[in-house]
Amino acid sequence: DKTVALYGVTYKPDIDDIRESPVMIIKALLEEEGCNVRVCDSHAAEKIENNFGIYDAAKDADIAVLGVNHREFETVDFGKLKSVMRGNAVLDTRNYWSQSSVENAGLDYYLLGKSDKMDKWEN
Repeated sequence: DKTVALYGVTYKPDIDDIRESPVMIIKALLEEEGCNVRVCDSHAAEKIENNFGIYDAAKDADIAVLGVNHREFETVDFGKLKSVMRGNAVLDTRNYWSQSSVENAGLDYYLLGKSDKMDKWEN
């Protein structure tokens, strides 16, 4: 089974509302496909069962996905993130994280909508 660290699930940044959140739909679809999804979202902590901290969510994860660009995710230590992950993939759905910061930590950076490196993730 694949493990996904999912950062942010609210409707928009820095709020606690998960109603009509497209990221919650993505979470459900990943779970339907058998993925273990670990959510990190302090804004939705009271609404999400099994909410993890930034680095606990990434423990043994195959991919880290930024779903919502909360301010708390501005200062992620990507070296530390890499040290706890099983995989090397980081998917930024918001164009929020610095590609060079992610890649300098030895992780592979993918930006939603930019498909030049996404072919290997089709299966």
